[in-house]
Amino acid sequence: QNPLPQGNTLNWLNVLDENNAMSISSNDIVKTIDGENWNVLSTGFPGINKSLSMLDQNTGYILISPNVLAKTTNGGNNWNFVCEVDTTKYPLSVNFISAEIGFLFYRNSQFNNQGIRISRTSNGGANWNVVMDYTDLEIYSAYFHNLSIGYASGSKHLGSGSNYKLIFFKTTDGGIS
Repeated sequence: QNPLPQGNTLNWLNVLDENNAMSISSNDIVKTIDGENWNVLSTGFPGINKSLSMLDQNTGYILISPNVLAKTTNGGNNWNFVCEVDTTKYPLSVNFISAEIGFLFYRNSQFNNQGIRISRTSNGGANWNVVMDYTDLEIYSAYFHNLSIGYASGSKHLGSGSNYKLIFFKTTDGGIS
């Protein structure tokens, strides 16, 4: 069941502890501080909410389509513009592992699942560097155990048809390589 009162499909649930959680729908952000009652928040930016990455109860980032990255430092009550993200690829999601280090995941196009680009920031989103760019891979999930060790999983297309091979990546340098 969706938390009331917004009633929309929710994505990107970020559970911070037994009482605190945030999630997004296309237009809203919902937040609980007691695990039961939900409040609807807004970024104040036009566009569609794509992805939410909360580091703790106060600090988090949101990717808003078509190309805005915003940050909160007060639990989502206010959101500040960080940067415009590259739109030569289709921005899909954002994942920050600290206030400074984060990743943007892109697809090659809005309607084609083939191809992935991952960009990394080490200064809170001010600048981004491409760390992975493939036309025949898809990354479905990424997880960081700590600031150094991270994993990503996805698939590689093996030619025509629906033949795919599962792939896994591991980084031990915080996603630099």
